[in-house]
Amino acid sequence: MNTHKDDVNSPDHYTHGGIETRDYLLAKLGREGYVSYCYGNVLKYGSRAPFKGSETKDLRKMVWYALDIIKIREEDDLRIVHNQNKERQAAS
Repeated sequence: MNTHKDDVNSPDHYTHGGIETRDYLLAKLGREGYVSYCYGNVLKYGSRAPFKGSETKDLRKMVWYALDIIKIREEDDLRIVHNQNKERQAAS
């Protein structure tokens, strides 16, 4: 059994209250607002990483937010392609 605590991808305090903080922010801010929030965190964690005692931890957080932006954009791209295919099928 893996009991390794992951302070970057799933810190305990991020699920306090029964909802993952990411999911809450996404619901409240919407997709574009959440992506902007992620960009801000990429800048924050990337710019301060060299000056803190936990440089690799901050760099991992920066990467986590960057990958979340990529995930959302890839979902958006798939949705666009799916809608285009439906429109083509309906037109034929």
